[in-house]
Amino acid sequence: MSYIKKLRELGSFNGSWSYYSERDERLDVLESLDFEKVVHSEFKDYGRWSNYETKVYEITEGEEVAYFEYGEEIPATESQEGMDCSFHFREVKPKEVIKVIYVAK
Repeated sequence: MSYIKKLRELGSFNGSWSYYSERDERLDVLESLDFEKVVHSEFKDYGRWSNYETKVYEITEGEEVAYFEYGEEIPATESQEGMDCSFHFREVKPKEVIKVIYVAK
């Protein structure tokens, strides 16, 4: 079975899990790929209790290319280890966006 098909079958998900429990199967599949390519990574520092990390993986199988985003809340200190944390998983696609910014003259 192809990894792309397997990830699509697992589907999108928003939920929570405890760091003491088993990790999400979607992340296990993504981390098991020898040919994974992280094309985007973002880390948000939410402050004292937790942070959030998101990665977009590009997966190529033959002529097919797919992108999957996995984001997870990460405890900020050892005091938060074991707390219930949120995560999300979904298939995404690249979209070029033009952004106008203003700078001093």
